Amino acid sequence: MSRRSGRPRPLLLASGTLVHGYRIVRYLGHGWEGIAYRAVEQLTGAVRVLKVYEVSNSREFDYVCHVARSFERLAASGAVARYHHMGEYRSIAARHYAYLVLDHIPGPPLARLLTRKRTWGRRTACAIGLRLWSRLAAAHRLGRAIGDFEGGNNIVVAPGAWPLFCDIEAGTPTSPNTRYKQDVLLLAALIHRLGRHARCVELVHLGSQLARYRRGTVRRNTLSAELAHNGLDEILE
Repeated sequence: MSRRSGRPRPLLLASGTLVHGYRIVRYLGHGWEGIAYRAVEQLTGAVRVLKVYEVSNSREFDYVCHVARSFERLAASGAVARYHHMGEYRSIAARHYAYLVLDHIPGPPLARLLTRKRTWGRRTACAIGLRLWSRLAAAHRLGRAIGDFEGGNNIVVAPGAWPLFCDIEAGTPTSPNTRYKQDVLLLAALIHRLGRHARCVELVHLGSQLARYRRGTVRRNTLSAELAHNGLDEILE
């Protein structure tokens, strides 16, 4: 597993493979801690995402359980993909894996959209930026940071310009991720980039101000005045 080796060993499941009632459709990608597949639930026909982790001892299994609990905790924030349940799987090579079943979020990754020419107008870009801000604040109020969304790499923009985090950096069972300041700095950079992409001066300014606040060069009351009318000043806590 990646927490030991730096990268997960690839579990290459072919299209059509059945994993405990889920039929694999295709490989989606992998990060530092797991490999994601699009799958169909055989019983209902619902499209899901299976996040698969290699586990070789109880400590690594406990870590995956912690990730599952973190998704459950964050469900009320509306910020993350909905978690359904966890399972175990053994490959033909007798390797042991744990997997999480999550909702599949229709829509492209924000990181990909930001590489295209003028994907949105100013209004849509502002909606995405402010919704990200609001959802991150909601996650923080539940006592968890999201982490690892630099550049929008784990954010999917669902229809209607609704951004959702499809992955989280959960920390460990004994030290959950509560790095709120890091989250806010990542969000500041993302909002600034989003504003530049859509040529939205307001978002560029907001991203810059938020980064300066977290670095201590802008006073809280100065930034709060700009956020209060959107009900977003909770992020400053």
